[in-house]
Amino acid sequence: ATKETHVIHNNGFNPSWNESFQFDVYVPELALVRFLVEDYDSTSDNEFVAQCTLPFNSLQMGYRHVLLLNKSGNILPSARLFVHVMVVDA
Repeated sequence: ATKETHVIHNNGFNPSWNESFQFDVYVPELALVRFLVEDYDSTSDNEFVAQCTLPFNSLQMGYRHVLLLNKSGNILPSARLFVHVMVVDA
């Protein structure tokens, strides 16, 4: 499943989305969670900025900093997403 936040205009250094997403995970051992950051452009395709892909089972509950990587897989210094992870058993 894929979910997207709304676009933050003119705040590339400290954007805040304040959005929540809920996913149903049926096989957690095989599930991956990908955080993708793009530069929004209304006239063309969005430009890749950074990403991080984590195994679902490695996520720890609570507030976490997700390190972001460039296209080559190198850590971007000072680039992180501050997220709150909550896993609820059905």
